[in-house]
Amino acid sequence: MSDLKLFEEEDGSYRYAVLRDETYEISNYKSIASTAWFVIASKLKNVVWR
Repeated sequence: MSDLKLFEEEDGSYRYAVLRDETYEISNYKSIASTAWFVIASKLKNVVWR
């Protein structure tokens, strides 16, 4: 979790993705929700999805 701090923007947000991908419509816009989903999916998967 502490590694996430490396990717934090000055305003506290994180990017949805590092690179844009037009094929899959993935953007690299700033977001807070994307980081929350990362934490849920990777760190809390055994708690949330049983």
